[in-house]
Amino acid sequence: MTDDDKNNKSVPAALPAQIFFRSKTNVELCAMEGDDKKCRVLASGYSTFHVFHPDGSDVLVQFPSKGILKCDLSLSLSLGENENNKVTTEAFLSNSSRIGYCMYSPKGTYILTWERANSSNTTKDKDGNVMDANGELFQNLKIWNGSTGQYLHGFPLKNLRREQWPPIQWTHDEAYAFHLVTNHVHVYKGQNVFMFKESIRYERKISCEGINSFSVPKKVVAAKVPLDTNANANANANANAGDQPIATYLFTTFVPETKGKPAKLALLRYPDALGSSSGSKPPLASKSFYQAEECKAMWSPRGDAALVLTSTSVDSSGASYYGSSNLYLITAQGDAGPVPMPGNNTDETIHDVAWMPDGNKAPSFAMLSGRMPALGSLHHGGSGQPLFLFGNAHRNTIIWSPHGRFLNLAGFGNLAGGMDFWDRNKFKKIPIFYDPADKPTFGNTAQCAVGYGWSPNSRYFMVSTTSPRMNVDNNVKVFKYNGMQLANLPWENDKYAPDKLLAAEFVPTPHSFFPDRPQTPPPRRPKGQDTTKTTTNEEHNHTPNNNTNNNNIATNGVGGANTNNNNDAKPPSFVKPPGRYVPPAARRAGTGGTTLAERMRKEREGSTMGPTRVNNNNRQAMLSTHNKKRLPVGMSVEAAAAAENNMARSKNALRRERQRLAKQKAEADADAKKKEESRPEPEKVLKKLRKALKQIEALKEKDFETLNDDQKEKLASEDMLFKELKALKL
Repeated sequence: MTDDDKNNKSVPAALPAQIFFRSKTNVELCAMEGDDKKCRVLASGYSTFHVFHPDGSDVLVQFPSKGILKCDLSLSLSLGENENNKVTTEAFLSNSSRIGYCMYSPKGTYILTWERANSSNTTKDKDGNVMDANGELFQNLKIWNGSTGQYLHGFPLKNLRREQWPPIQWTHDEAYAFHLVTNHVHVYKGQNVFMFKESIRYERKISCEGINSFSVPKKVVAAKVPLDTNANANANANANAGDQPIATYLFTTFVPETKGKPAKLALLRYPDALGSSSGSKPPLASKSFYQAEECKAMWSPRGDAALVLTSTSVDSSGASYYGSSNLYLITAQGDAGPVPMPGNNTDETIHDVAWMPDGNKAPSFAMLSGRMPALGSLHHGGSGQPLFLFGNAHRNTIIWSPHGRFLNLAGFGNLAGGMDFWDRNKFKKIPIFYDPADKPTFGNTAQCAVGYGWSPNSRYFMVSTTSPRMNVDNNVKVFKYNGMQLANLPWENDKYAPDKLLAAEFVPTPHSFFPDRPQTPPPRRPKGQDTTKTTTNEEHNHTPNNNTNNNNIATNGVGGANTNNNNDAKPPSFVKPPGRYVPPAARRAGTGGTTLAERMRKEREGSTMGPTRVNNNNRQAMLSTHNKKRLPVGMSVEAAAAAENNMARSKNALRRERQRLAKQKAEADADAKKKEESRPEPEKVLKKLRKALKQIEALKEKDFETLNDDQKEKLASEDMLFKELKALKL
């Protein structure tokens, strides 16, 4: 962000905190900041989904009765009444009332949509193909001009699975478009290739038998990487001696497990490393594994690594009712392997994983894994090794702030809605000061959460309860970055009750437009305040939330003191969370619950971890406890350690271990001797290499397009054969 951007007065002050509402009757835009907190109606009617422009300047809303409407979000909410009352009524895309999927390209140049075939205006031929009214193939996968809404081009796509959307993906700079078809990926060149219908022709066809899905990074901090010296001749032939290095683009392909064959994940680089089946170099990295029906690739902000989460609907081991999941890290350096699982939990369930979104900082990602209470951990973005453990808690959702400074670990869905707000730079929870005289509290609760997200300036976190997921208590709550719930919002939640709210979301804006602000300093205690008397969290929860206490708290949302105690004091700008009732006998610090169920739960979860920084000294210990069993209820940690020591001192166990190691060593020596004896003589190897090179010379004289996959693979191995021939030194 430059100084000119900071001093630019034309940017509305409310722009960082605009919330888009979509209800059963209207589409609205509300501002949380600025002098005039207002809401304005953008369009009226029942809508099904919305898609934001990448820069947040407009939004596409789908109305079943009208089609796709484009609503302008760049206008300030403080405009005059006549301008503010403009409501969008005309469809932006023609004949778009049946569209089911929609998205923008990374720069907003194109709009991609898909719709189901309509029996009223389509027919089927004798081969089962869907035909339109003109007798041509029905093109239901359409590309539109993002600025004018003009239809540009279409492709026929009869069926579309959710995990395959979008079947067309653009690179971050829109230089190439990748189109998924049966067993192939077509690559189209040029940003404006779809603007001219006569010139639409894919540049290259990438073969991948059984491909189910692929992924291209949408945002890349450092995208252009020069080709290495071993790039294929076709790529180098297009570059002259004085040209700039050719830009390369990474993408992943996934082939699911079928008929006993393992699933395969590959990291490819266009245009020089696309696999031997496409007449190019092998993939940068690949991984084969079982128990993988679906695959979700999550790219790092720099676009040079991807986290791949594979899952199955049924767990063959029977350990989980919800199926099984595995997490892999694949990088452009050729590394591909499972992410180390920290902690002492024997379950490898992955609840959620997310990259730290700021590509200008050291890459890292957060993960929630294991049985409840799940263990939260922060990992290195290159090696996958754990850096910090957030501890065990009932959490299943990770939400990073856009700047990557704040992190919310939440328990949404089937959990109670607890939220813990962390400062990534300090590795500490962010405190909340409802009253300077009290001790700080941490976190908050948002029950029945359906939608959630951070504001572009990383200062607010929004939680919404929407229909049809929840048909009661529809509302939108806003919290500060530390978890303090705000009151006096510019919209009325009562008008959305009980089931009228469909969606609510912060309007996206590039986070680089806003500075990366740290926490606000905690409030100072008033002079003369007794610092020895403080209240615990339990006493906070038991204290009634009356106006007398709230009037003593600042109304600026920071939590500072307000010395104005008269009746004219402003209402509080935050909501103190209600707490559960704690008996008076259990309110002493450190006593906790007294019921048998609570004591058994604490005993069962006694081996859970708290916040722990991982270093070279304890990293191996953190990882080695993963395969240990939980302690039986009633057995202390000391008793379990003594039992392990007694077993370790057993003479029989030591003898069996020595025998096992000796047997492994003997088998390894026998295998090495067998390999040495079976090694071919140099003269035979030389004869074999010359024969292969002679066959390659014969293949070069043939047309490349007539060669099969094995012949193309043999041509690609010419350099390797020459290296082996040179290594013989004959």
